[in-house]
Amino acid sequence: MGRGSPIPPMLRRKIVEQYQKGVSQRKIAKSLKLSSSTVHNIIQRFRESGSISVRKGQGRKTILDARDLRALRRHCITYRNATVMEITTWAQEYFQKTLSVNTIHRAICRCRLKLYRSKKKPYLNMIQKRRCFLWAKAHLKWTVAKWKTVLWSDESKFEVLFGKLGRHVIRTKEDKDNPSCYRRSVQKPASLMVWGCMSACGMASLHIWKGTINAERSECMFITYLGKGWHQHALWEEGKQAGEGRHSGPTGLHNNLANVLCQMPFLTGLGLALHPEAGNRTQAFHMIGFH
Repeated sequence: MGRGSPIPPMLRRKIVEQYQKGVSQRKIAKSLKLSSSTVHNIIQRFRESGSISVRKGQGRKTILDARDLRALRRHCITYRNATVMEITTWAQEYFQKTLSVNTIHRAICRCRLKLYRSKKKPYLNMIQKRRCFLWAKAHLKWTVAKWKTVLWSDESKFEVLFGKLGRHVIRTKEDKDNPSCYRRSVQKPASLMVWGCMSACGMASLHIWKGTINAERSECMFITYLGKGWHQHALWEEGKQAGEGRHSGPTGLHNNLANVLCQMPFLTGLGLALHPEAGNRTQAFHMIGFH
């Protein structure tokens, strides 16, 4: 029987009857399959009060019982993005009880749930998901040795911000309009496009671009630094995400790009075959016997 569950009155009577007959507490516990402490507590209460009734529970009852908590848990799982205030409004209408935000917050914790920040993940529509599946199915029988000839590349844009960027500030309630307590916000901050690649041999240095990167510019870069003959022995794969091919911007490379690429000796002889949705407009090369 679970901890805290009351012993049925019929079982209590059997314990008292056997005790009055002179049976030891250990034998009573063994015959009724109860713990010795449970039998001892029932007999001790019978000695003190002469009654076998369960003592009335002490303390204030919770406003939400177990059934209410199960309903609250189902609602929270169904509407995971709802705020505590929205859940409180729903709970007041559903349970017909006066509930505060703090009460609902504690009840959510009692339901073994907790408020977290959502994990960010790139959105993929059904077409992109199907392309991911077909790409994975096509490369399902690749060996480990073949995967080691893969060069993975991707690019990302980094916004350059400065000043007071912290999300939190230490202040009093009256200092909310103090300029020193503001958080700086820029509508279109300066940004850098950074490109990089990696393989089983290691990682290359990051390369800074001016403007955006698309499949044509990446192909031109590999032609420039790997020679014009590489494309005759390679398979070009690119990720066609939503909006790709409709980007504009300067096409010039950073002045240090040539020096950085020359420091990547593992590019020669490597293959590149990349997941079409692995990154933002990602390109891939599968080098077949290129030297």
